[in-house]
Amino acid sequence: MENRDKGRRIGIWVLTFLIACCYPLSGQVLRAEILPNKLTPVEILQIEWGNGDGQVGLLRVPGENYGPQSFSVDEKNGKIHIVDSTNQRVLVYDLTGNPLSFTPISDRADDLCLGGQENLYVLYAAEKKVVEYDLNGSIIATYPLVNTKTPITGIRFSRDQTLFFETADEYSYPLAKQGAKLDVGAQSKGKILGFSSNDSYFFLERRGPSRGSIRLLDSDGKVKKELSVTNKEGRIETLIFIGADEEENIYIALEESTSSFEVKRYLKKYDPEGVLLAEALIPYSNYAYTFNTTATVLF
Repeated sequence: MENRDKGRRIGIWVLTFLIACCYPLSGQVLRAEILPNKLTPVEILQIEWGNGDGQVGLLRVPGENYGPQSFSVDEKNGKIHIVDSTNQRVLVYDLTGNPLSFTPISDRADDLCLGGQENLYVLYAAEKKVVEYDLNGSIIATYPLVNTKTPITGIRFSRDQTLFFETADEYSYPLAKQGAKLDVGAQSKGKILGFSSNDSYFFLERRGPSRGSIRLLDSDGKVKKELSVTNKEGRIETLIFIGADEEENIYIALEESTSSFEVKRYLKKYDPEGVLLAEALIPYSNYAYTFNTTATVLF
């Protein structure tokens, strides 16, 4: 999804899986152009299931389907990276959906983020490690993760060149700073409450069926500001932090359930004071399990 603001473009990307009666099952990456108080989805690419060039794998097991697990967007070089765990690779596309290349990885990969030196970090949550690859698939380094009491939910590479892994209780653990690897002791000691973005940390909390909050924290976990989030039409179930841009606007995904047991997901953009600037209903599907489905990108 795309916002034109002060000569810059801010992209919000959504990875989803849709079933169309006239097309094969496919994965899609969507973006949208921001209009006043409205985000309009724009389809960027469709990807067929399979193991061929440019296709993504679908693993069917009893009770669950597993598709691509995560993705990231390289705004500098105009590329989309998708974790195709089933086929043990990271697929690379341009921003118009043309397949470019792939990077070999191991299976069971969950998430990825891009580093600052044309490298990529891949999370293997079950194995409690992050592996750093170059674009040819060669392993640069392996980062063991400290054993946490809560599930690992993702990895993030911050503007100050710090690599974090994140947990379900909304803590960020540093894995490397300025290229220097941190051992498990330093990870535990350096853990910070909230998700890192633009020198701030963000803690999201559901406060009830119609209300939630976004707390902006400093590195010591002290609250700098608290913003209110309200429901659109249903019962708030989950708040997901996506990121913040250079103007300190905040992007979240809000999942709601309706009285008819339908799940709706909304993308919301707030200014630093908590004013809702724009929102959109974004695609939601539980056809295939995906580890991470959203990303914010500054162009």
